[in-house]
Amino acid sequence: MKKNIKLLIVEDELIAAENISRNLQQQGYEIVGLVSTGEEAIQEAIANHPDLILMDIMLPGEIDGIKAAYIIHTQLQIPIVYMTAYADNDTLEKAKHTEPYGYLVKPFKPQDVSTTIEIALKRYETEKAMAIRYTAQIQVAQEKLLQLSQLPNLTLLEKQFHQITSTLNFSAKSEIVDNLAPRIVPVFCLRLDRIQKLSNILSYQENECLVNLVSKRLIAYLGNQELLARLNNDEFAIVLNAVNYKQEVSNAAQQILSLFNEPFLVNHREIFVTASLGMAMFNDDGYELEQLINCSKKAMNYAQTLGGNRYEFYQKLLSVDWDNELALEIDLRHAIERQELQLYYQPKVDLRTGEIVGAEALLRWFQQAKGFISPAKFIPIAEETGLIKPISDWVLKTACKHTKLLHQEGLGFIRVAVNLSGYQFNQEELPQQLLKITLSAGIEPKFIEFELTESLLIADVKLAVDKLKLLKSLGIKIAIDDFGTRYSSLNYLQQLPFDILKIDQCFVRDIEHNSKKQAITKAIIDMAHQLGLKVIAEGVETAGELQFLCQNGCDEMQGYLFSRPLPFRDFKQLVKSKAILSIK
Repeated sequence: MKKNIKLLIVEDELIAAENISRNLQQQGYEIVGLVSTGEEAIQEAIANHPDLILMDIMLPGEIDGIKAAYIIHTQLQIPIVYMTAYADNDTLEKAKHTEPYGYLVKPFKPQDVSTTIEIALKRYETEKAMAIRYTAQIQVAQEKLLQLSQLPNLTLLEKQFHQITSTLNFSAKSEIVDNLAPRIVPVFCLRLDRIQKLSNILSYQENECLVNLVSKRLIAYLGNQELLARLNNDEFAIVLNAVNYKQEVSNAAQQILSLFNEPFLVNHREIFVTASLGMAMFNDDGYELEQLINCSKKAMNYAQTLGGNRYEFYQKLLSVDWDNELALEIDLRHAIERQELQLYYQPKVDLRTGEIVGAEALLRWFQQAKGFISPAKFIPIAEETGLIKPISDWVLKTACKHTKLLHQEGLGFIRVAVNLSGYQFNQEELPQQLLKITLSAGIEPKFIEFELTESLLIADVKLAVDKLKLLKSLGIKIAIDDFGTRYSSLNYLQQLPFDILKIDQCFVRDIEHNSKKQAITKAIIDMAHQLGLKVIAEGVETAGELQFLCQNGCDEMQGYLFSRPLPFRDFKQLVKSKAILSIK
């Protein structure tokens, strides 16, 4: 039973911890760490993933044993056994809600510890096996349900499509017999955006439930007169009734996309998802359903490369330079090895002192032949092709290395903010990767900030909260970027554990001349401070904008008024010069 069993001991009394460790090692257990705080417990659990943790309830610092156990158990699924000499009823009640696998009351005998560990591990393995069997049973039931409630397949859809088109009053050569008769039959392809990211968050059953809820919502909107078929897991084909004008097709597409404005309820959780639509039209783009679906798929793929949550006509694709897109992808695959990627840093300035206190790291791609290539062009390609993984890893490693260089040169403990990609946020190993990179660079995680947009978080708010808490337990500061530009920001701000709120530049621009922007920005600053958040304004370019932000209590700013984004060498020189923002 004890062979290769790894244990982590969390105990703030060093002598007691060493005694427990020595006794357990004599019994054949492997001790992977002795730590004395909740923060260290989380870091060791992430780094070594022990089979079981012996956790003292009373620990010094902000994260006690109960908080640490909750984070570790929910995020890493490691069983916890509590150790305590005394705890009041309220503390024990809190401990119970973290679902521990046992308690040890101090002082205890070595054999008591061994017996408790064996019972806890047996219970954990039994529960895990039961969960696997339950999941398998649910999957079989879901598959049977899906077979019973399947949407029409393509064969049936094609038959219904021909019935619609055969009634139209024109010939295959588009010789219109009746000028007033509808002559356009729209064929749509719809795909859910971010489905791969959602698959990392949702179980198989939850993912299937989400797609079925999407089907029901589409059916309710389309009714019996228009056709819907499921092409695969996350794609649908839609055939609408014949219309007269292209504008009617656009209106229908917009209405379908608006169906995704409201969340889907999956296992009592609100799941937000958007969709992309591609559109082809019978008689304009082809006559056979298969041909039209292929055309609409191309348009749908194009819509997703533009960011998703939009529709595109197939005809528009004729103007897209696909050769250049492919060449850009090939070049991007070699960008890291050719050292073409660079990080530029835009300073963040304290609005009380005017001093540089941090910077946002911004990715740039410079090619000798083509010059700088806009992130708006290459980031979507990186996300679509999977190149976002090595690029995101390179950005984080480089930002940590540069931060260490600033510290080594005695330029103050500058904080560096990194924009976290959707790929990175959805990786289970992000905390481990972060610890590995920061330790390798020789800096503490507290000098790194992560900036996230709302769109990364709202797919599953509960899961996002847990992930952010785990990152914050390592000392990372979390900022919400582009605040107020999408979704229901106020609803989520109170749920998600942020440290910093960044006011988008669309609110800052010309604020001294716009009373509505003034009211909104002042309200954002007041609300953020009431929630204990620091406020940073982006895109500050004029003295008037700066004056308004200072007068209304904004904490920090970044923008061209003080400095453009700079290569690391120039940014380091700016910090070294002790440049100060003039605040009147």
